[in-house]
Amino acid sequence: MLKLTTRLLCTFSLLFTLPLLAHEHQLHYLIVNKLSAPFQLVDQEQSNGGIITRIIEESTSVTDKELVQIVSTRHRNKVLKKTLETPWITYSAKVWQPNLDDARFIDVPLFDVRHSALTCVPDFRAAPTSQSLQRRNLAILENFDYPDLEPLAEQGLITLTEVSNYEQGFMMVKHGRVDGFVEMTMRLDYNLRQIQDGNTPSCY
Repeated sequence: MLKLTTRLLCTFSLLFTLPLLAHEHQLHYLIVNKLSAPFQLVDQEQSNGGIITRIIEESTSVTDKELVQIVSTRHRNKVLKKTLETPWITYSAKVWQPNLDDARFIDVPLFDVRHSALTCVPDFRAAPTSQSLQRRNLAILENFDYPDLEPLAEQGLITLTEVSNYEQGFMMVKHGRVDGFVEMTMRLDYNLRQIQDGNTPSCY
């Protein structure tokens, strides 16, 4: 897998509403199904752990808050804006600039994540720069933000092709319909391991 430059780096922090600071007994925790693994894992529409889920569960276990876990397939910001009126908590990155009224970041970061490009294109395997990305067609997940790639696409320097899930991104790479599939390295690694079998292309 091709490691992208360190500019494509996000620092995850917890994001919460101000009522969290008040004496509310319930705390809604939003979990995005399928697309957030291994940060949030879901099994049969129920939360099943994950890196960030474990952090939140451990953190709230020493409080008087009842953690209400909400699993959704919808875009996280849309759910938070329309359906959650009680205090809630989730994770995000400041670089994504979530436009949520009254939401605040906890200043202590959880961890940094980097991005990689899964590719089967031989001449795309050298360490990329903004110049070497030019004229590339890159798959990205729809409804996710890529703040270092989107300006290049707006200038017509690269093409961004949205895919609805990891399997579709992998297939686009396999059949040469895109030059690479850009995503967080941890999520790419995790989802690749879920499909490892005799049919996995050796070019990945």
